[in-house]
Amino acid sequence: MVRTMMVDSGYTGQNFANEISSLTSAKVIVVKRNELHQSSVIPPTVAH
Repeated sequence: MVRTMMVDSGYTGQNFANEISSLTSAKVIVVKRNELHQSSVIPPTVAH
């Protein structure tokens, strides 16, 4: 089940949020594109 949907600012508006909510009962969170890619991959440590 989808609980939260993160979308970029191209999908703003109450009509969009209402439609998604009625189809999936998911919460819609609008974020800026530069906020979507804030994670980084930490490589595993190598055991010697």
